[in-house]
Amino acid sequence: MYYTHKLSTLRILVQQQGDGIVNTVGIIPKSEISKHINHDGFVVNKDGSLATIVHQYDRFDVLVKKYRSEVRSLENRSSLQI
Repeated sequence: MYYTHKLSTLRILVQQQGDGIVNTVGIIPKSEISKHINHDGFVVNKDGSLATIVHQYDRFDVLVKKYRSEVRSLENRSSLQI
């Protein structure tokens, strides 16, 4: 929407991949995704910090598996806390 100017009435801050609050990984070539993942399997920003929001992670099987595993782990923990 930004690039089609449909948001022209809004003040928008566009940040480069890996620099902002949303890390859009869909533009990363599949052969290079491992450069953007830390030793725990999470996406990191250019400065090495954990990405707050990972957009388009579904383009990479390794990320889908990781995040599904994390969600299951959280669900299991929350169901034990009654």
